Order: sequence, then structure tokens, then C-alpha cells
Amino acid sequence: MKKLIYFLAAAAIAASLSGCNNGSDSAQSDNEAVSENKQTSSIAFSTNDFALYTTDDDLQPSKFLCMLNADPSDIHYNDKNAQYMSQFIETETIHVKEGDKENPGESVEKDLIRYINYTGSRDAVITVKGITTTGLDVDSNDKCSPVEDVITAYGIDTENEAYIEGDIFEDGSYTIRLNFTDADENGKVERIISPKDTDLSSTDAKYSIRFNIKNDYVHGISYFMNY
Repeated sequence: MKKLIYFLAAAAIAASLSGCNNGSDSAQSDNEAVSENKQTSSIAFSTNDFALYTTDDDLQPSKFLCMLNADPSDIHYNDKNAQYMSQFIETETIHVKEGDKENPGESVEKDLIRYINYTGSRDAVITVKGITTTGLDVDSNDKCSPVEDVITAYGIDTENEAYIEGDIFEDGSYTIRLNFTDADENGKVERIISPKDTDLSSTDAKYSIRFNIKNDYVHGISYFMNY
């Protein structure tokens, strides 16, 4: 659990957030994080932006589910709802070898989560920016954030920047892709702003978030990390 706590604590410092760890914390700290990041200017980003949480009956953050760059063996669910929701989280891992910060000159091998996709269920998941979704296969919009919330939460300039990946389909559905830099020592990342008509898949990014938009609501969230 030590590695996972480190990731979450560093992200919390960078974004001035509180409490996003292995799911044992109360929802209150996550609520504060969502509220604090619902701003339209000087928006802070951190590795916490690449995590998913369960929601309570009021669609507020409840328990930690998954996060990019975390060791999957460090993720444990002490909550029944989180355990249930975890079966709808699809992940891919990468095996890496890197320098051991605690033992200079030595190296460690570990698995890291590099891809997360919420496959969808009747219950919503939520990001630290307060974006909720029940996934692509659930037609109801009731527990899904409107696309305007994504635009506001991430400060997207819809007139001047590229943010739609690929084509807009005949039914009006499309994918928003947001790219981010690597994290600094405190877990802070910057969102990469690309000019209109840029091929977002060719952007040199460490992290990416994809929001699947259907009927002008978020019907799917996925994360990817380049290593």
C-alpha cells in the first residue's frame, strides 16, 4: 500500500486537494477536492485527475477505485460497493524496471497501471473534477455529467483548441481527448493545449483522458499513460 499512498499524497499536495487514498477515507475529503477544482480559471491538475471513485446516493465521491501509475497489487477494497464496482473497471498494466529511490544505485521491478476504462453499469463513477458517468452501455443520462461540465472543469477553449478526437458520428456522438504532461516531483501535471485541427493522437503526452460523449452527456471515461 506504501506506493499507492505515495502517488495519492503527492497528487493531493500538487492540487491542494485532500484525501484520495486506498478507499478507507470518508467521502468528505473527496467532496472538498471536487468542489475546489470546479473552477473556470487557474485550474490545477495532478495525478489525482487520472483516478476514479465510486459515488454515493447523492452522486458525490465515496471510495477510491483505480488510478494510473499505481501498482495494482497495492489496491485493496475494504468497501463492498467499491469491491462490486471494481468488476466494471478494465485495466492494462506494464512491467517496468527503474531506479530505486530508497536505495540509490539499485533498481526495482514492478507493474504499473497504464490503462483504465470504465466499462459501465447502473452505478456511476466520478473523477476528482466531479465528472460522472455510467458508461457507454447505459442509455439513461440521469447519472452522467453534461458535456458542458467537462468543458468547464478542464478549461477547454472550444473555439480555438483541438479537443475532439476523430470523427463526430452520425448520431452526434464523439470523443473528447485531453492530453497532459508528465508529473513533477509533487504529482502536478499540466494540460497540453493543442491548436485547432491538431491530430491529438500525435501529441507528445504522458497522460490522456478520453470522455465519450453521447446525447451531449458523458457516457464513458478512459485513461492512458505512455511510459
